[in-house]
Amino acid sequence: MFKALKLIITVSIVSLAVFFGYQTHTEPQVRHNSLAHRLTHPTDTRVRYRIGDVDARFGLTHDDVKRLTAEAVQIWHDGTNKEWFIYDDDAKLTINLIYDERQIETNARQQIKQNLNDLHNHHQMSSESLQKRHQQLNAQFHALETELDLWHSDYQKTINRLRITSDDQERHALTQKHEQLLTKQRLINEKINAYQTAQNEFNQAVDKFNAQTNKLNQSIDQANARLTAREFHKGEFRHGGDTLINVYEFENTDELRLTLAHELGHALYLDHNDDPTALMYPYAQKQQLKDFKLKQADIDLLENRQFYK
Repeated sequence: MFKALKLIITVSIVSLAVFFGYQTHTEPQVRHNSLAHRLTHPTDTRVRYRIGDVDARFGLTHDDVKRLTAEAVQIWHDGTNKEWFIYDDDAKLTINLIYDERQIETNARQQIKQNLNDLHNHHQMSSESLQKRHQQLNAQFHALETELDLWHSDYQKTINRLRITSDDQERHALTQKHEQLLTKQRLINEKINAYQTAQNEFNQAVDKFNAQTNKLNQSIDQANARLTAREFHKGEFRHGGDTLINVYEFENTDELRLTLAHELGHALYLDHNDDPTALMYPYAQKQQLKDFKLKQADIDLLENRQFYK
């Protein structure tokens, strides 16, 4: 009887070992679940995860991160019509938000972007103001040109008539008109002087604008050197003694959601692909942050896992 019982136990252990070995090979993500869970729920291949430490300096609560992670999980569920992850307060896989020099650098990069945006907006406003002022000066110039031409024509006619008239009454009227034309000439000259002053001020403003343009171009060059696309070192997936997803930096919650989804992909034993719009592309660059959907390149990685069914 004891031999039979021992045989049954041995067969059960061997069968269980074979089952778990096969399951681990075909569904490698189950390695991230506890042995107790695998024994009590042998057919459940979903990865169980929990939220660990959330540094308050990120400005997010534990519940905020839990919600954003659930949204990241949903990206995988919606893209494959299969549940790959489930929340469990006792899970091995722990998601942490760790604040260090990387987030400080991200904050600095965001400030650079904001400063660059402010410079660009100021530059655009200056450009529009100069264009408007240029149009006004052109209109003023053409109006003065027309007024001066009319005055010159009227003045010449008056002078010519004064030279040949012998009528005292007409001469008196022409003399008065001549005085009026001289007065008008002084007014026109004042307008010309005002125009020239305005034109000089405009030229100075253009010089200042050109200097601002050079400064903006230099700022853009400096920003481009610093704001290059970076690998997904915003977060990392670790497994071994501890199974962790650590997130170190993000610019906003949309980027955090995508970073979490990317690292969850690594928890499914996926490597990177070469589609710059895909979730598993190694660089955070061209992905659509809002309402992200898995790309075919992501699904291909999943379907091409060894012995994936």
